[in-house]
Amino acid sequence: MEIILLIIVLIVMIIGLLGVVFPFLPGLSLIFVSYAVYGFVTSWQEVTILSTIIMAAVVFISLGIDFFAVGIGAKKYGASRSGVWGAILGGLLGVVIFNFFGLVFGPLIGAFIGELIDGKPHPLAMKATMGSVVGLLAGSFIKIIIGVIMIGVFIWQIV
Repeated sequence: MEIILLIIVLIVMIIGLLGVVFPFLPGLSLIFVSYAVYGFVTSWQEVTILSTIIMAAVVFISLGIDFFAVGIGAKKYGASRSGVWGAILGGLLGVVIFNFFGLVFGPLIGAFIGELIDGKPHPLAMKATMGSVVGLLAGSFIKIIIGVIMIGVFIWQIV
């Protein structure tokens, strides 16, 4: 029974890791849930409650990575304060309203609109928008690393 549970948990964790790359799938939260379920079902023998709380904190912190990485990327490419906030707010609103497409396009549109509001011409507004793309990619890369580490910690604990 326990080996079947382990196989199912590892499969779900891999799906969660794919979810970091393909945002229409749950990502790090799916890795965490499978981690916690394994701990609960096995009476916290290998996976402890403390490590589960730490994993929950990591997942909670990682939720902001997408939004702030987009803002930092926009800033590195010369975005104004309005452009950075536009990218962050565009990402938040985009996810809530349009889910996957909002996560991708919301920060870009938000940064562009923020730059236009700040009075920048279209070419400079577009440059800040490209910074948002770089930030989005960097945030995804960081979350992939976090996901691999979470799965690695799980395997290390059960071995």
